[in-house]
Amino acid sequence: MARKKTEATVSTKKTIFDKLSPKAVFAVSAILLVLGIIFTCVSIAPRKTAIAAVENFANKSYFFDDGKMNSDYDGHPIIVTGELTYSENGAVDAILGISVDAPILYRISEMYQWTLEDGKVIAAWSEELIESPDGGHTNPSSYPSNAKSNHYIAEGVSIGDFSISADQLLQLESKTKLTSLPEIDVRGYKTAGDYITNSENLNDPKIGDVRIRYEYVSIDKATFAGKQRSNEMTKYANFEDVPIFLSIDGGFDKSGVISELRARAEHANVWLFVISVIATLAGGFSFFHSMCVLTGYKPSLDKLGKKFASVPHEKVALIHSVVFAVLAFGLTYSLIWADVYEIGIAFFGVLTLIYLALLIPDMIVNMPRPKKKEAEYVPILIKRDEEPTSKKNRR
Repeated sequence: MARKKTEATVSTKKTIFDKLSPKAVFAVSAILLVLGIIFTCVSIAPRKTAIAAVENFANKSYFFDDGKMNSDYDGHPIIVTGELTYSENGAVDAILGISVDAPILYRISEMYQWTLEDGKVIAAWSEELIESPDGGHTNPSSYPSNAKSNHYIAEGVSIGDFSISADQLLQLESKTKLTSLPEIDVRGYKTAGDYITNSENLNDPKIGDVRIRYEYVSIDKATFAGKQRSNEMTKYANFEDVPIFLSIDGGFDKSGVISELRARAEHANVWLFVISVIATLAGGFSFFHSMCVLTGYKPSLDKLGKKFASVPHEKVALIHSVVFAVLAFGLTYSLIWADVYEIGIAFFGVLTLIYLALLIPDMIVNMPRPKKKEAEYVPILIKRDEEPTSKKNRR
């Protein structure tokens, strides 16, 4: 006899609250909320420390716009701005004989190599060495001698009495491509348009060919921040070991430097902060929602007046979940910044108190109470052949 085919049942479960038990959802929500709070602290703490370090630097630093050094400020945080000066020769790549009237010259080398693009092996120029895609397409394992990317700094770069170090100069960002290259023929390299190359034909290069272009720092004025050490500057890290060693293209006053330092400090750990926001809001929302499901609590808005008394419990629970999630994040965020932005903790603190003043009385009224078990009646059986205890005692 053939078995009767049963129709497949279609699941109507749509949310996590339907797929998991209330206790499991509550536990996951609590964990997510705690992780969100932890991530918020972890992401904000370095930013807070960095901003505090900037404020410390702003209060203690000295500003020099004439380039004249004062030995009284040795060991103190300073800001120096002015015109960059350097030797007449400028920056020189002595290996290939390229020079420029600028404080820094950058050599950018590219090699023609096999690479994968959309699953296909093609040849392309690349600054980085690329692993061979397969046995039939082999790339060189290193650049030719004296052909790697490099930078060259002019001698005696300074602003007035202050000598500017290579570490500071390499932070400058205003770069211009060097197009007027001299005709050279050195060590197998020659000029080909805007490049120096060892390729016989740049229009039809071979694997392993190298082409070199140049860029240089194209500014007259610059601004530097750090700690004065004799006539040089080093990193200022006297507050929570947060280093301040800034180079900015162009001339800036002290307020401009501090603004730039603040902007850089506020961009730390952005992705972790985004994750913390999502985790805290999601955890706070599902925490309250699952608590209502688990306990059977049906919140209402009776305290707000008759107009809101008729709002269904489901919608009230949704409103509470959203408010709870926002307050969970807002309170955490403002507590971390409490000593910096007092208005934040005051704002969210007042909102939290108002919210609790509405929630707690409603929970007292509408939270289900456990039913007391009635005492079970247990009859006492007395055997017929036994006399009651009272009669035995009379004898």
